Amino acid sequence: MSELILKPMETPEEIRGKAYVHWKSWQETYPGMVDAGYLQRLTLENCEERAFRWSSDTWIAKLDGAVVGFAAFAADVPSAEEQAAMNNHHAVTGLEKVNNARDLGDYYTADGTQQIKSGVLFRSANLHDATDADLARLSGDLGIKKVIDLRMAVERLTKANKTVPGSKYIADSLLFLPNPFVVTMDDFTATLKAIRSGVMDTYMSNMYRQMIADPVAIHATKVFFKELIDANGAPVLWHCTSGKDRTGTEAMFLMTILGCSDEVIRAEYLNTNYFMAEKAQQQYDKAYKYT
Repeated sequence: MSELILKPMETPEEIRGKAYVHWKSWQETYPGMVDAGYLQRLTLENCEERAFRWSSDTWIAKLDGAVVGFAAFAADVPSAEEQAAMNNHHAVTGLEKVNNARDLGDYYTADGTQQIKSGVLFRSANLHDATDADLARLSGDLGIKKVIDLRMAVERLTKANKTVPGSKYIADSLLFLPNPFVVTMDDFTATLKAIRSGVMDTYMSNMYRQMIADPVAIHATKVFFKELIDANGAPVLWHCTSGKDRTGTEAMFLMTILGCSDEVIRAEYLNTNYFMAEKAQQQYDKAYKYT
C-alpha cells in the first residue's frame, strides 16, 4: 500500500525532488497561459538553484519515497524599515567617488518566500568622478557588465561618465526636457528662490508624472527592462545624476515586478536619505548661509 508522508524539506535529495515538481508542473500546466519565453527560461537547473537558495520554510509531500508536491510559507520577515536598515551594509563599499551606490539585493517579496538576489542589481549616482580604483572595483569585484545612464544628453555632456572596463554603456534618458535645477545647481541662490517660492515643488511633481506617463519615459523604461533581461543575470548598474529620482523610479518599477510590497519599495527608495546624508548636510549648511 502506497504511503503519503508530509514533512519538512531537509535533504539535498528532497530539495532536488521539490525542484523537479516545480519545473514539471509549470511545463505541463502553463503552456498557452504564460509567456513561452518564460517557460523556456525556467529550466530544471534554474528551479534547483532556487530550491537550494530558499530551502527553509518548505514542506513536501512524498509518495513511496518520491517528492510529489510541496508548499512554501512565509518566514518571520523583517519589516520594510528593518530590511532597509539591514541593506545599508550592502552599500557598494570601497567606492571613493561614486555617490549613493547600493545593491538592490536581499529585499523580501511581499509573500515573504523569496528575496531579490544580491550582487546583480546595482544603483548609484553618475560615474563622472569615479576613480581608477572605483572603476577597477566595479569591473572586477562587482563584475558590472552593463551601465545604463538615465540622464539627459546635456547632463551626459556636462559630466561624462568614466568607462567601466568590460561593460556595455547604454544612454537611456528618462526625461526629455532640460532640468534647470540640475544644469544650474551652482547658482545656489536661484535654487533657494525656487524652493521658497514653490516652483521646485511644482517642477518635481510634474517631473515624476513625466517619468511615469510620458511616451519618452515609457520608451526609456522599456529599453531599461530589455537591457536587464538581455543581461541574463549578469550584474547591471543604472544611474542618473544623484541616483535618486530617475534611478529610484526604475528601481520602484523593478521591485514591483519582482513582487516586493509597497512598504518595502518605499523604504528602499528612502534609503537614499541614508546614503546621501553627508551630502545633504553639506547642502543644508550651504543654504543656512543664505538665510
